[in-house]
Amino acid sequence: MRTACVTMAAIVSPVVFWGSHAAALDVSQARIDADDAIAGFGNATGVIVGVIDNGVDVNHPALAGNDSQGQPRLVAQADFATDNWNSTDDSTGHGTGVAGIALSADATHFGTASDARYVNARVSDTFLTSTTTTVINGLDFAHANGAQIFNLSLNEPAGGSDDGTSLLSRAADHYVAAQNTPVVVSAGNFGANPDTAPTSPGDGYNVITVGGTAGPTYDLFYGFSARGPLSDGRSKPDVVAPAANITAPSRLWEGPNADFFDQDGTSFAAPHVTGLLAAQIGYGQQQGLSTDPAVLKATLINSAEKINIGSVPWFPNAEFTGLGVKSVVQPLNRFVGAGQVNGANLVDQYAAGEFDPGVVDPTGWDLNALDVGGTLEYELGHAAAPGGTLTATLAFERSVERIDDGDGQLDADDLFAASALANFNLQILRDDTLIAESVSANDSVEHLYLTDLDAGRYTLRVTRVSNNNNTPGESVAVAWNALGLTPFALGDLDLDGNVDVTDLDLLFAASGGPAPESWFDLTDDDTLDTADLDAMVTSILATDYGDATLNGVIDTGDLAVLASNFGQPVGSWAQGDFTGDGLVSTGDLAILASNFGFGAGPATASVAVPEPATLSVALSTALLATRRRHGMG
Repeated sequence: MRTACVTMAAIVSPVVFWGSHAAALDVSQARIDADDAIAGFGNATGVIVGVIDNGVDVNHPALAGNDSQGQPRLVAQADFATDNWNSTDDSTGHGTGVAGIALSADATHFGTASDARYVNARVSDTFLTSTTTTVINGLDFAHANGAQIFNLSLNEPAGGSDDGTSLLSRAADHYVAAQNTPVVVSAGNFGANPDTAPTSPGDGYNVITVGGTAGPTYDLFYGFSARGPLSDGRSKPDVVAPAANITAPSRLWEGPNADFFDQDGTSFAAPHVTGLLAAQIGYGQQQGLSTDPAVLKATLINSAEKINIGSVPWFPNAEFTGLGVKSVVQPLNRFVGAGQVNGANLVDQYAAGEFDPGVVDPTGWDLNALDVGGTLEYELGHAAAPGGTLTATLAFERSVERIDDGDGQLDADDLFAASALANFNLQILRDDTLIAESVSANDSVEHLYLTDLDAGRYTLRVTRVSNNNNTPGESVAVAWNALGLTPFALGDLDLDGNVDVTDLDLLFAASGGPAPESWFDLTDDDTLDTADLDAMVTSILATDYGDATLNGVIDTGDLAVLASNFGQPVGSWAQGDFTGDGLVSTGDLAILASNFGFGAGPATASVAVPEPATLSVALSTALLATRRRHGMG
């Protein structure tokens, strides 16, 4: 077994274990449902991946040639390492393996982003050693050549910087927040060291830090994988992916050598995630969905598969319970983060679409912004009986400004000034009562995972609390997945599964006052008024004013209902109170008369009734505008 040499206190690639193993890249990709990701997202056509590593053998059959659009898969390449290799070729086998796990177009040993193009930036020397300068130069080069996502399978040595303050961590965070380019980083192979924490740049706030799994079915924590918490208390890694016995393209493929060989380490876990995200970016671009890094991070984390840590089920790193509320203060597990990435789950999560706050589907996401003290609420649905699970995630970023050092050039001598992190909290309410919250004061993610849900109506709440960052309009991405909840049907105000006269009476009773819940506001104008009544009657119930029997026809049956209750204080549509004033009177008779025989529209009588304005035909679709949804095409 050989390991990477460390010759200086610099950035070094994680340890690489070489040997003969039975597993293969097709096994690890199958474990994370990469085939389902490809089926749902495609294979990253049109996306450019920045491979910031030890060089890539770009002539390997799995990485050479053109994409499906006839473009060369290799976009550009350059050597920034400090040795005298003077080549962009791979000098150790590390870079080609990393690139192939994400990008391989081999029919068996495939990457999820098998149709993506890539930039080869060689930043590590023949000893797998690099510096902050070479890595930043590589990032700049890849970005200048169109890279839309970076893979950084490298870290400082064990015991190095792990609080997000290093120059490289700030530079990586800058690319995420300012350039909207996600950065995927290996956690490092420090599990056997006294100091096990992921080091720079895996300690960044905005990056996606990937730990590892092992075992025949990749259900075990990879013992060499670095684990948190970081020295500042933050949770890392974010997720895990297969890291042991990974068959990847070999730089020594020519001649009698095998085209593929086995490698171990979190270096090779990270590109599993990079490939998934590249495919997600390609799908998002095709479907017009946001590919903001915070959205990608929130949906990736929220869709992760919960796995055991040894024999112990997944659990957040620290929590306490008070007054019946589950309050999580370190949201991710210190070994496996939110869990193992899963392509099928990620497709379901992301393709469910984006929703505005208000009534939403049980699975979805949103990218929004909040001032200090602001709140976002998402009405997820209701459980009629105990059971089901609810997973919710926030992802937000620290701002890092790049300041030219005075030479007028984009280079590694520039300053990277980090702002204080905003503070968001994530809460889950059942029947308007708080039952769980994730309230880390340090992390740039919040995460909740609830099982065996009790019956009730569930709401997801995002709040921004005051802290050192009072910048207005800070962005936050939120993702949720509720299994076992029934979605709110538009107009089903009593949550009984039917839209009927009971719901109409509830809306009449509430109209003119503040909305008791957001789903009462059917026209999404923040006001309960006659427009909502008109929407309920004409668009949802598909009838007209005066139809007491709700049979779609205004006839003698409705007249008989009104006559039998005339002059009575009933307050029910089914008893003839079409005005909602609590009395069956001449106003109700005028409404029925004007529509008798299924008249031309809402009443136009001159009596003092809450007259609904006639809505346009577009109302039927406008009622669904409470959400910005773009599902799978």
